[in-house]
Amino acid sequence: MVKVEARSLEFVEPFVDLKIKTTDGMLLLVIGLLYGGVLLGLLYFLLGEGFSRGLLHGSLLGIYIGLLSYVVIYFNNQYVLPKIKKVFLWWVVWGILSFVVGLFGFLLAFETFLLFKVKVPAFLMEKEKLLIASVFTVILTYLTGLMVHQFVRMRNRKEAIERITLEANYKLTLRMLDAHFLSNSLHTLLELMNVDKGLLESYVKHLVNYLRKALTSPKVVPLSEEISMVNSYVFIEKIRKGRDIILTTDVDENLKNEPVPALILQPLVENAILHGLPED
Repeated sequence: MVKVEARSLEFVEPFVDLKIKTTDGMLLLVIGLLYGGVLLGLLYFLLGEGFSRGLLHGSLLGIYIGLLSYVVIYFNNQYVLPKIKKVFLWWVVWGILSFVVGLFGFLLAFETFLLFKVKVPAFLMEKEKLLIASVFTVILTYLTGLMVHQFVRMRNRKEAIERITLEANYKLTLRMLDAHFLSNSLHTLLELMNVDKGLLESYVKHLVNYLRKALTSPKVVPLSEEISMVNSYVFIEKIRKGRDIILTTDVDENLKNEPVPALILQPLVENAILHGLPED
C-alpha cells in the first residue's frame, strides 16, 4: 500500500470541490428540462390548465435555465474558480449565480410566452404572484445546482485520489529503480571499458535509452515505448549478470500505439528475471 501525504490531499481537495467541467452544463440542461417540464406540468394540472401544456411551458423554462447554467459554468471555469481559494466563497458565488440563472431563466421564458402570445395561467399576470413564482424557481435552481455539485464533487474526488495514487506508485517505482539498478549498472559500465569496447557501446545505448525513458517519460506512454524500455532493461541485465536471458515479444501491430501507464511492464520482467531465473 502506498502512503499519500496529507499535504497532497489538502492541496487537491479545494480544487476537486470547485472544478466543474463544461460537459456538466449538459447535465444541468437535462435536469432543467426534466424538473422544469414536470414541475410546471403538475402545477398547470392542479390549476386546470392541462398537464401537457404545462410540460411544454416547463420545458422551455428548463432550456433557458440549462443554457444559462452552461454559460455560468464556462464563466466560472475561466474567470472565477481559478481565483477562489476557499470552498465557502464558492458557495456564496454559486448562490448569487443561481439566483441570477433562476430569475433570468424564468423571466425569459415568461417574456417569450408574451412575445409569441402564448396563453399563460391568469395568476402569472399578477405582479406579486409572478414574483413569488420567480423566487420559487430560483430556490429550485439552487437546490438542483447543489445536487449537481455533489455529483461532480464525488466524481472529481474519485479521479483525484486515483491520480494521486498513480503518481505515488510512479514515484515509488523510480525510487526503487534508483536504489537497486543504477549503481550496479554503472559498475558494469566500468568493467566493460577494459573488456569489450564493442559491447560497451551497445550497453551504453541501452542504458541511456532505459534511464531516459524511466526518468523523463510521461506517466502514460505508447505500448511500443514501454516494450523498447523493457528490451533495454533485459539487455542490461543480460550483460550485467553475464547470463543468457531471452525476451520474446508478440504484439499486434495495431496495439503498439495504444497508451499504457509507464513502467507497467518493467516490474513484471524484473521479477520474472529475479525470481524465475536462478542465478546458477
